[in-house]
Amino acid sequence: MIYYLNGHFIPQEKAKISVRDIGLLRSYGVFDFLRTYNHQPFLWLEHFQRLKKSASAIGLKLPFNQKEFHSLLIQLIDKNHQSEIAIRTLITGGVGLNSVTPAKTPTVCLMAEPIIVYPRKYYTQGAKVITLDHLREFPQAKTLNYTLAIYAQSQAKNQAAPEALYVSDKHILEGTTSNFFAVKNNLLLTPKNNILLGITRNFVIQLARDSHIKVLEADIKLSQIPQFQEAFITSTSKEIMPIIKINNQSIGSDKIGPVTKKLMTIFHQKTNNYVS
Repeated sequence: MIYYLNGHFIPQEKAKISVRDIGLLRSYGVFDFLRTYNHQPFLWLEHFQRLKKSASAIGLKLPFNQKEFHSLLIQLIDKNHQSEIAIRTLITGGVGLNSVTPAKTPTVCLMAEPIIVYPRKYYTQGAKVITLDHLREFPQAKTLNYTLAIYAQSQAKNQAAPEALYVSDKHILEGTTSNFFAVKNNLLLTPKNNILLGITRNFVIQLARDSHIKVLEADIKLSQIPQFQEAFITSTSKEIMPIIKINNQSIGSDKIGPVTKKLMTIFHQKTNNYVS
């Protein structure tokens, strides 16, 4: 794979940063993650806007504008001869005077990665998620601090689950790398507060509204789980993944529901024909 690092396109194995980079020393930095459909960067403008917002939230300034970011994406896609790729954009504080002072020039890396492929059964039969008590420190920013997420993912894997949901004060918030949706009384519910507002989340909300599915962005209590008729999670890599079990609690009839199926179908229609 070819990466972009601080002004140069280089092979992955030659992409290196200093051990003094405060992204490494202090997890001071932000990132974003998108993928291509039809060799086009999917919802790239929305990803740029979120990256900019994340950087601003922790006091970082992006070293490129909207047009320059798009140009970097297109060049990276062209240089990586894959059917489709994912692109991870990483901005750190760089090498400062000490371990807590950002450099005047940040470290910038765009990493081309293979598309993650999850087991087909998750999409045909539904998947399980577990819960973990946690509220992210900067939920409004996609920062580099994923220590708890890595731990949560390992706990999920131990229970044959592809994802863990963060819960706080007896409310469902979000997944470690996804957003959560549930269907209750034919109303599509999704949390809005104290979470990172996912790009795929927002896209699915719009798809639902365009399809005359009522959506309510509101707090969701853990106690509501027995009332859910359907549930699913969304992310760039997972797209729309049906959920039929939270911990040991079955959702609905333990099968993928009609609202989830409809949104999955529309999502794939849109992405299969996507042109940026």
